[in-house]
Amino acid sequence: MTARIGHKPITMHFHEGLDGLKEPGDFCWRGTSAKRVLCLMVPISSPAGKVMTRWTIDHKNLCGASWSWNGDERKPTLRPSLHAVGVWHGYVRDGVLIEA
Repeated sequence: MTARIGHKPITMHFHEGLDGLKEPGDFCWRGTSAKRVLCLMVPISSPAGKVMTRWTIDHKNLCGASWSWNGDERKPTLRPSLHAVGVWHGYVRDGVLIEA
C-alpha cells in the first residue's frame, strides 16, 4: 500500500538527460525507440521530498509490466497508472502528474 501525499497536479518538465532531473515532475527519455524508458522524478512524503523512478514504455520490464503512451515526448499520457509501491501512485495525463 502506498500512502497518499495529497499533492496538487504537478506539471511535468522535459529535460535532455538525467542531470536535469531535480524536482517532482522533471523527466527525460532513455533507451531507444524500441525500448523506451521514462525517467521521472515523483514526489514522496519524506524529508528528501522526491525520488527518481524508471518506467518501461511499450515493452515489458523484468516483472512483465509495461505502459503505453500517447507518443507525445513533451506532454506524455501513460496507461495504466504508475505505482511505485510504498513511494507514489498516480497518473501521467497530458504532461501532468496526478496523484491516485
